[in-house]
Amino acid sequence: MDEEVIKKYRKAGKITAGALELAKSRVTEGYSLLKLADEIEEHIIQKGARPAFPANLSINDAAAHFSPNSSCKLTFKRGDVAKIDCGAQIDGYIGDSAITVEIGTNERMVLIQSSKMALQEAIGVVRDGIEVGRIGEVVESKIRSMGFRPIANLSGHQVSEYNLHAGLSVPNVRERFSKRVKEGMTIAIEPFSTNGNGYIMERENGSIYQFIKEKNVHNESARKLLNLIKKDRNFVSLPFCERWCVKLGERHEMNDREINRALNILNRSHVIRNYPVLREEAGGLVSQWEHTVLVTEDGCEVLTGR
Repeated sequence: MDEEVIKKYRKAGKITAGALELAKSRVTEGYSLLKLADEIEEHIIQKGARPAFPANLSINDAAAHFSPNSSCKLTFKRGDVAKIDCGAQIDGYIGDSAITVEIGTNERMVLIQSSKMALQEAIGVVRDGIEVGRIGEVVESKIRSMGFRPIANLSGHQVSEYNLHAGLSVPNVRERFSKRVKEGMTIAIEPFSTNGNGYIMERENGSIYQFIKEKNVHNESARKLLNLIKKDRNFVSLPFCERWCVKLGERHEMNDREINRALNILNRSHVIRNYPVLREEAGGLVSQWEHTVLVTEDGCEVLTGR
């Protein structure tokens, strides 16, 4: 991999790590989810990057894809198990990382540690040529040894320029006949641990979207929003959210109601797709930890290390 590209990955990783440190210092009982998401993303921008995706603040049985919308009134509650997942990108080169925080109590620390320790052990086996199934085996073994289940239908992923999920998946369970990682690949490893069944299901629609393809739409507001989206590669290539569209609309004389109606029309027209909130099938609590690593010949470099 080109050294200039590696420098961009390292910078994106460092900024991502800093955003999570900021988030960890903020998360307390009664703190606004909307305020925290805005602060995470503003930190990334102030440090010279752009968010690679909207800040995910998924609580308790929600494993992923919850990001507060512009009217969200939710606050963190005592005892919540909160996953904070964010990413920064420099010229499309992405750092993606996550932590889990228990709000005000220490009753779920073993669950939280199970995914954290699984991540540490998985990183320890990464090297050129290793099968991704072996990484999943390490994750599964550690989580089960601590009395919990890995979430079998969630996985880590390869990242590349302006591509958050680039080809290779990194499972959280053992897989046979799996693909191999190669030197120079950048992959995000993210063990999810639960006291539930070990599977997630798509539940309510979230506020995160992905551009799919351009199509003609008849609604004027939808056309206007689509044209604004198309002007920004961050929106075209990477996930975005309702909050970002509302802020975009404010600069172009579109109010939040108009933006939300336009998003619904674009979603129904399959110009964009919605990311549903992913919840544990049996309502179990979920813990997540994640790092982005650069695969080397005999190991890996943790790009999002704190």
